[in-house]
Amino acid sequence: MATRRSWEAVDPDARATTADIVQGLDRVARLLALLVAEGRTQRENILRLAGVGFTPKDIAELLGTTRNTVSVTLHQAKKPPLKGKKLSVAPHE
Repeated sequence: MATRRSWEAVDPDARATTADIVQGLDRVARLLALLVAEGRTQRENILRLAGVGFTPKDIAELLGTTRNTVSVTLHQAKKPPLKGKKLSVAPHE
């Protein structure tokens, strides 16, 4: 007689498929991403979500914007921040 492992479903027909598990994990990831995005600017949200591995397409869907907007924001974030600008620093007294 075979013993049942604790992680196995009692009903063999009730077992989740790999696709079901992946879909559930995707939903959890999206929910967490939306919670992380709350109260921040779009730019901050894009950079945070990209930093944890979301694609521009996924980020656009989550934030309700276009993939192009996300891609442009990511591209601009890679540029040196002061390119072509001079700092005016007050002399020390």
